[in-house]
Amino acid sequence: MASLHSEARTQPAPSGTHTQGKLKEASSPRPCEGQHSWCPHFLGIPFAKPPVSSLCFLTPEAPEPCSAVIDGTSYPAMPLAPVTSD
Repeated sequence: MASLHSEARTQPAPSGTHTQGKLKEASSPRPCEGQHSWCPHFLGIPFAKPPVSSLCFLTPEAPEPCSAVIDGTSYPAMPLAPVTSD
C-alpha cells in the first residue's frame, strides 16, 4: 500500500482543456460522490471576468481565453476587504 501512495506522488498532475485554455489539475485525490474512485478537481478556475468598474452589478461575462496553463492546484489569494468591529 505504501508503494502505491509514493508512486502516486511522483506522477505529474494531470491536466485538462477548457474553453479558457489548458488547466493544471490539483494532485490531491478527492472521492467522487457515490463512486469508488477518485475524481479530478481544479481549484480557483475563474468563471467570469472580475466585476470591477463598468462590470460591477452586471451579468457576469466569460473570461478571456488564456494561452498559458491555468493553475488549478490551489485557490487564488482572497481579496482584501476592510475589517470593521461592531
